Amino acid sequence: MWRIVYLITELDIGGAENSLYQLLTRLDKEKYSPTVVSLTHRGRVGERLEEKKIPVICLNMRSKRDLSVFFKLAELLRERKPHILHTYLFHANFIGRIVGRYLRVPIIISSVRVMEKERPYHLYLNMLSYWMVDKQVCVSKKVEKF
Repeated sequence: MWRIVYLITELDIGGAENSLYQLLTRLDKEKYSPTVVSLTHRGRVGERLEEKKIPVICLNMRSKRDLSVFFKLAELLRERKPHILHTYLFHANFIGRIVGRYLRVPIIISSVRVMEKERPYHLYLNMLSYWMVDKQVCVSKKVEKF
């Protein structure tokens, strides 16, 4: 059975969160063992996932500068020993790439949902950490080209 940790910045209702919900509720439970990790809080999507018996863990990141989340995620990944770490949204992508690569998670996948034109530092950090990803999934051809 493949152990997959899905790391997302938050689980409030939104496009990435709903895509994750759709994916997780359709996974073959005999082949995959998913765990959802939110950097922040549970949110409505997290509650809906738990209703479907999908484990949700919250790291309770207090701010964008809360570095304790790196250590919390590292501890969780050491415990879970995932075969795949799949990240969603900027903060989860960046933090997940660093911690996942450091801990040698076999496969790291990042989902890129937006073109970071308004936040140049997001683009810079994405480019800086891009080499840490085994596969990148883009929401559209336009985002892929960007």
